[in-house]
This record gives sequence, C-alpha cells and structure tokens, in this order.
Amino acid sequence: MRRAICILMAICMSVVICTLSLIGCGEKEFVDTSNAVSRNSFDNPDFAKEQEANDDAAGREHISIPDDAETITIDGEQYIPIDNMDDISYVDYDKNFILKHDIDIRGKGCVAPAKVLSPSSTSHDIPFTGKFNGNNYKVYGERGWVLFGYIKDAEISNLIFSSEMISSLSKTAATGMVLCGIAENSTIKNITNYSTLGRKDQATSLGLILYLYKSTLENVINYGDVVEGSACIVKYMFDSTVKNCKNYGSISYKYQYPIGGIVSEILAHHIPVLASNGEATATVGSVVENCENYGNIIGTSYVGGIVGRVAMYQDAHTIGLTYGQIFYDYFTDISKVKLLSNPSVIKNCTNYGNLYRDKDYEHSTPNLTVMCCVGGITGLGYQIENCKNNGNIYGFEVVNPEYTVDYIGGITGAAVNLSECTSSTKLVAASSINHTNDICGYTIER
Repeated sequence: MRRAICILMAICMSVVICTLSLIGCGEKEFVDTSNAVSRNSFDNPDFAKEQEANDDAAGREHISIPDDAETITIDGEQYIPIDNMDDISYVDYDKNFILKHDIDIRGKGCVAPAKVLSPSSTSHDIPFTGKFNGNNYKVYGERGWVLFGYIKDAEISNLIFSSEMISSLSKTAATGMVLCGIAENSTIKNITNYSTLGRKDQATSLGLILYLYKSTLENVINYGDVVEGSACIVKYMFDSTVKNCKNYGSISYKYQYPIGGIVSEILAHHIPVLASNGEATATVGSVVENCENYGNIIGTSYVGGIVGRVAMYQDAHTIGLTYGQIFYDYFTDISKVKLLSNPSVIKNCTNYGNLYRDKDYEHSTPNLTVMCCVGGITGLGYQIENCKNNGNIYGFEVVNPEYTVDYIGGITGAAVNLSECTSSTKLVAASSINHTNDICGYTIER
C-alpha cells in the first residue's frame, strides 16, 4: 500500500512537472542573433560636408562670364547667363542656359513641371529641350520639389548640389527627386551631390533622377546619405545607359522596394508615365557600366550594391497573376513565375560597400514575411559581366523560421548569365535559405 502511494505520488509529480514545463517552455520567441542592423546605422552627413570642403579647397573650374553679357558662346552654341532658375521661362525652354554663380533655390520654381510627371499640375505641358550648364556652381537652400520636371532632347551638365541643400516636407509628387523627374532622349553628365537625400520623417526619397528614359547618364557622384528611400542616383531606367557613376552615401529604406547603390530598378518593357501600346510589349535592355559603390545599404529584398533589380516580372497582367501573388506568394520561387525577358547588362562595375538585412523589418512590416534576392552587384540580374564585389553581406546568418528567405549571392541573388565575375565575400547564410552562393545564388534557365 505504501509503495502504491509512493508510485502514485511520483506519477502526480511527473504530471505536474511536465505541465509546468509545457507552460513555461512553450514555443520560443525568435531571437535575432545575426549581424543585421537598424536603418540609418551608417548615416554620416559630416562625411559629405568634409568632402565638399575638400573639393572646394582644391578649386572648381568656371567659365568666365562678363557681367554685362546677354549671351556667351560655348562650342559654337549660344548660352544665356542666368542668376536663378526662375530666369528660365517656359517660352524659352528650347534655349541654352548657364549659371553665373552659386544659387539659393529656396522658394524658386521648377523648370518644366509637365503634366506627364504630375497630372494635377496646372503648369504648361512643355518639356525643357535646351541645354543647362551649371558651370560647376552650387545649388543650395531648402526645397521640397525637383529642379527640372521633364526634359526631352536636352542636356544637363556641370551642376553641384551642396550639403546645404535641404529636403523640405512636401506633399507633391516631385518631392522625392532632386535633379530631374523624367529625362527622355537626353544626356545628364558631370553632376555632384553632397546633400542628404530624403528625410527620416518622410519616406519619399526617389534619388537624383526618377525616370531615365532612352537617355544617357554619366559621371555622376553622390556623397549624400539616402536616409529614407530606395534610390540614390536613378530610381527607374529604361532603354538607357548609366556609366562612370559613383556612390559613397549609405542607403536605408523601410519598405520592400528594390534598392541599389547606383540604380534602383532597370525596366524592360515600359516607363509607366510614357508607355505606348507597342512599347509596353517590347523587349529593350539597358546598360550600367564602370560604376562603383562605396556606401553601406540596408534593406530586405532586391538589394544590390550597383543595381537593386533588373525587372523581369514587373507587369502582373502579362503573367496572369495579381501584384499581391507576385510580391508575396511567388516572387521567391523564380521557377513558378513566367519571367519576361530583360536583356540588360551590368558590366565592369565594382561594389565596396556592405549589404545588411534590415533589423527593424519585423517590427515595421509584420505582414511581409518574404525576403528575396540580395547580391553584391545586383539582387536580380540578367547579364552580368566582369564585375567585382569586395563588400560583405550581413544579416542572413540567422533568419526567422516563419519567414521565407531565398536567393542570396556574392555577386547576385539570381541571374540569367554571368561571366568573369569575382567576389571576396564569404557568404554566411542560414540553412533554411535554399539558394545561396559566393557568386550567384541561383542561375535562371531559359
């Protein structure tokens, strides 16, 4: 009897202990022990200011303009010297202009704020078609809208955005860009930016240029941090060339959009605001070449040191899926998606910056449990040639088991073709991530 009681007590104690164990040791909450970082961890506006001061001390070349000159001739063409941007009237959008000195653009208007960029605009629907030579002078002052709205068959060159250029709060569509909204059949060259792009209290930074359309961009250098935005130099490009550009600023963005040190996204089939029926079904490639990134980038999906994404399924209607299906259900499994062709080339580019997973991601976007495509050169690419990655990729050593994470590579998360590419990073990724590699996480077969 005594033994039976002891056995019964032992059983009861075991039940109690097991019950307490289950109560106290339920499903453990995920603890992020990776090297992911919080947004804006590397922002350093003093770096851009110091670089600006050093460049000022080294001297800047200006074309001498007589005080009483109404026009001057440069390479056989006439230019009108101006004191501020409001000197460019819409009736003269086909003429050439040159700055006479540094200008404060606080309160000044936008050149060519065409309806193609902002449908609610009441301005004249006329693009700027002349040439604008900044003459290596600076633009400064607080501003909440773009300098040039829409340029076509035009040229912008030799312009400097000072670190004293400040983004102000604005509800207009042009607030996120600094230099140009749309550049069509145009050339933009020799631009230097020292200003901080975006504001932490306004997630609208779209970089220096929103749409680069059938145009060429060259010799653009950015030193400013992108504190809340997915684009640094170019947001979207289509049938265009970007070459000899450099970024030194850090980039952080809380939303799940492509992030690139030079270009956010290369489109293949259209620019939404300019698309025609034929163009929307065309297959057109772009080129990004001889570009370098030194800035650290913090993001979650489609993150690249040079280009965030070469878009191959941006048009949901041609795939037969909804945008939500692409973005949340299918976009990490490339084998399930009918990829469109985008024969764009990224070549002779080098990344020196580090790429980090956004540590704040789970707190700010609890419903987005998919992360996809991260690479030292591009998150998702088509043709990548002779590119080098000297940066590291952090934050994927440990990932939340409830999340779907895929396609991480030293050069690219996924691409169709790679040749002569090297990466010094030794990628460390969680075993739950299916496609990872020191060069290419996944080779897309067509």
